[in-house]
Amino acid sequence: MRTQAVLRFKSPPTLVEVYELLNGHRTRQREGSLVAWEYPTELVPEEMTNLLRSHGIEFDISFTLHPTPDDRPGELAAYLRLDYFEDHYAIGEELFLARQKDTLVFIGSEALVTALGPYTADVAWEALRDYSGFYALTATPRLPDPVIIPRAVWMTEAREGKWAVQSDGREFLTQANTEMLQRAGIAQSDYCTIDGQTFRWDRPPIFGGAAIALLSNEEVIGVSGPPIFLGRTDPA
Repeated sequence: MRTQAVLRFKSPPTLVEVYELLNGHRTRQREGSLVAWEYPTELVPEEMTNLLRSHGIEFDISFTLHPTPDDRPGELAAYLRLDYFEDHYAIGEELFLARQKDTLVFIGSEALVTALGPYTADVAWEALRDYSGFYALTATPRLPDPVIIPRAVWMTEAREGKWAVQSDGREFLTQANTEMLQRAGIAQSDYCTIDGQTFRWDRPPIFGGAAIALLSNEEVIGVSGPPIFLGRTDPA
């Protein structure tokens, strides 16, 4: 898995030297953003961070993970970027996957649920009331280990006993989690570990490699962008 750093400013810098360094570091401005720049590696050089701090320019560094040819496709894991169900008009015969606005529950069309069937196990979909041909994802296997987070950007107790956590983009699965996800195709993480402490958290379902491949290779309505990949703590 290849890691890329993303340098994000609170507002677009006005200092010319910043853009000179960005060009010199072979960064790429993130599409549709005036404040986010993607580095080719996981390191933002000190000359950039020193320049920004010396001029009081507010910034943060996050990360994105990208599969490489060395990664086994079946061992990949990712969150999905999904539109809201209510923002689309679709029919059950189309490949469709989205989430409800109020509950964030995943909603799939009959065609999508059927297509995912061979790649998932112990996953339950229930017919959606008042929407013929659509199903709500109501049960998924639970990952046996917490997701490992090297750094949390912020976290807050969303409701008693559960935390909302924003990582810096790096989230990692143990070998046991990877094996579970390979068997189940879709799984849920109930816990994360940050600095040696374990927290119960809210997170959308994680999709395994076979399901990701299906959704990537087919035109699925409601999938709004590329997957957000997780890494492994013990890659082979």
